[in-house]
Parts: sequence; C-alpha cells; structure tokens
Amino acid sequence: MLQGIYDFFAKPIGWLLAQMCDIFGGNFALSIFIFTLIMNVIFMPLNIKQQKSMASQARMKNKMDKIKEKYKDDKAAQQQAMGELMQESGSNPMSGCLLMFIRLPFFVAIYTAVQRPLTFLLGASKELIEAAQKTLSVKSEMAVLENIEKLKGSEIFDLATDINFDFFGLNLTQQPVFSQPSLIWLIPLLSFATSILSTFVTTQMQKKTNPGAAQGAGCMYVIMPFFSLFIAFGVPGAVGFYWACSNLVSMLISIITNKFNNPSRTIAQLEAKTVLKRMKYEESKIASANLVEDTAE
Repeated sequence: MLQGIYDFFAKPIGWLLAQMCDIFGGNFALSIFIFTLIMNVIFMPLNIKQQKSMASQARMKNKMDKIKEKYKDDKAAQQQAMGELMQESGSNPMSGCLLMFIRLPFFVAIYTAVQRPLTFLLGASKELIEAAQKTLSVKSEMAVLENIEKLKGSEIFDLATDINFDFFGLNLTQQPVFSQPSLIWLIPLLSFATSILSTFVTTQMQKKTNPGAAQGAGCMYVIMPFFSLFIAFGVPGAVGFYWACSNLVSMLISIITNKFNNPSRTIAQLEAKTVLKRMKYEESKIASANLVEDTAE
C-alpha cells in the first residue's frame, strides 16, 4: 500500500522530469538540477513562513524564560502566564513541523522517480522492465540502465537511449560500492560535502534566530552528513546526485530568503503587531467601561 502511495506521487514528478529531459536534450544531470531549483523556488513561501516561525519561537523563548524566572516558585501562575502569552502572540510551535510534513511527499516522490527512471521518466511497461531485469539478472531499474548496452536492438534499449545519464564522465546509473573504489565514489562524497556545507550555513543562520534550538540540534547536524554518506553508498549515483543538488539549492534559497527576510526585522514586526493588539485590547476595555458608565447614568 505504501509503495502505491509513493508511485501515485512519483508519476507527475516523473512526467515533469521527462519534460525537462526533452528540453535539455536528454541531459539527466542538468534536468535534475534545474528541476530541483524550480521546486525549491515554488516552496520559497514555505521557507519564508518557516523562518518567520523560527523568529517567533526565538522571541517567545525569551519571554518564556522571563516568566519562568518570575514565577519559578509558583507553577500555577507560571502556566497561566505561559498560556496568556501563547494566546496573545498567536504563535504555534508546531508550525515548523507542519511545513516539513507538507514538503515530505514531494521529496519522496522525487526520490522514487529518480530511482526508477524506466517507469516514471521513460514510461516503460512493467512487463518490459521485468523482462529486461530477468535477461540481465538484475533487480533495480538503474541496474538495467547500467547494463543497457547488452540489450542493444531491443525495445527497452531504444527507450533508454532517450536520456543521457553521464555527468562529466560519471555514469549516474552506477551504484557506488564501498569495497570497490571507483570514480563513482565522487557522488557520495559530493553529497556528503554539500550536506556539511548546507548544515553549517543553516546552523549559522539559526543561531541568529533561535540560538537555543541551534544548540539542541547540533548533534543532528553532525549526524546527518554522515548518514547521507552512508545512504549514498547504497543507492544509484543518480539518487546521490539529486541529494547533492537538493542540498546546494536549498542552502542557496535559505540564504536568499534570510537576506530579504531578516530575522531581526521579523522579530521587530512581530513585536509591533503584539503592541498593536494590546493597544486595541486596551481601547476596547476603555470603550466597554465608558459604555457601562453611560448606561448607568
């Protein structure tokens, strides 16, 4: 059932990737990079919203720390003050997680489409793919593409030659094997390097908005690049290349949105909104009191 869900999302993504390949003369690597760039631009409003959410959480944390210090000996008063603060600010600490879940199906779909290009990019039938896998004694679609020369003259060979999986001499259909050093090792290393660079830049930006969260996530930022390196040695080079592109493009988009959506400015805007709300609330209280007095008279 889960695979069916992945396939459902992967079909439109695969079709779009196929169109990109047609535009760029079958160049798979260039198509993946441009496609990743376009997807991240589409998601830019979500990035901006997430950065605003992080700025709001940083602002809230400072106020929460003051409340904890003020009511450290009175838990009931502390909880009441916390509740009033959350209601006043309208902040939702789960909004950042929600945005992540919105993006997740798209990333899974892209991953599935890239790993199974015969199905989702080239539109080969299930029977044709299974026949090729049986002939070559391989299991994955990328393995079929890696050995496609052995099927020269077949229908699937004619389909496969529509896309060029070469990236500066590297065959992206190959799967890096840790025990067998080769040039395709450059793809996992590229994924690892871009992951380190991306997490470093993200951490530096997060320190300006929410230092506490940045310190708490420090361990995760160390683990993730090594995790991506480990995984990249277990998938075809095309998948590792997509991850590297995603790391670079996401980092660039974050830098751009952070530049035009400065955290300090965001916090100042949030403070101004809070003050405005408080003023309106006070005005409504005064108006209500005046109305009561007029009625009594």
